[in-house]
Amino acid sequence: TNQFISSHKDPAALQATCIWGIGVMALGWVAVALAASYGDYKSFLVGTFIRTLGSGTVYVGSTLLLQMLTESQFLGRTLALAATGDTIMEALSATISGQILDR
Repeated sequence: TNQFISSHKDPAALQATCIWGIGVMALGWVAVALAASYGDYKSFLVGTFIRTLGSGTVYVGSTLLLQMLTESQFLGRTLALAATGDTIMEALSATISGQILDR
């Protein structure tokens, strides 16, 4: 089995995949920061691509973990709460970013 491909039926493998995703996301943020400090737009785009690969991996892995570890009677509520939390955090992030840019 490839160490970078986890089974969707093994919680420990999904947790490891999420940890790898966080590492990839951090690497992408480092690339974005370096590109921004040097003013290189193409490197900025590559760093953003790497960062979103990591965040997508974490999002999919964590959602699969929620589906696996939640009892079926609570599954819809749990996933709805997770989706609501994501939406609220995205709105909050956009609001704070807008406030910072408007200063």
